[in-house]
Amino acid sequence: MPEFLKWLSENPRVLTLVLSLVVLSWVVLIVAFFWALKTGGEANLWLINFKARTRIVGISEKLKIEVGAVEMPPGPEHEAFYKNVQNRKRTCRVPIQYANPPFKKKPQIFLALSKIDVGGSSPAPTQDPTALVVGTTPINRLLVRTDDEHIDGFTLVFETWDDSVVYNASASWIAVGEE
Repeated sequence: MPEFLKWLSENPRVLTLVLSLVVLSWVVLIVAFFWALKTGGEANLWLINFKARTRIVGISEKLKIEVGAVEMPPGPEHEAFYKNVQNRKRTCRVPIQYANPPFKKKPQIFLALSKIDVGGSSPAPTQDPTALVVGTTPINRLLVRTDDEHIDGFTLVFETWDDSVVYNASASWIAVGEE
């Protein structure tokens, strides 16, 4: 290997060509990486172990993006969701209306829980505080999903099940589509 490097240093034109090929190959890799991300898909720069994945939602001259956040509503109509813990599925439905004008087609909706205040059932009391009671550890379950999606809005659904107790939660949403 040292002989090859010595030969390269003695031949500056070859050295320039090798360095140019290395730089050009990196430029091609980086351009291909960003092109794959822009057009939707997965790109992988294996030399530096970097992966990225994108999904194209839609391409349009008039792209409409709406953003919102909603908290689980309190009140007697949702009391069963908060208090009725009887090992069954419970839902809290919140209607969401988009601003006018509505989307041209049903938009793609992205959801995220932004605040959760949950607590499971209490473990059974034991005399030995160091004892591990199997099967009584609380498990907190909360799901947020959409239902009844259309061009004017959708229904945001908070869902829990089994012995999970939900005190409060909120979700953020982004709707992306054509105007």
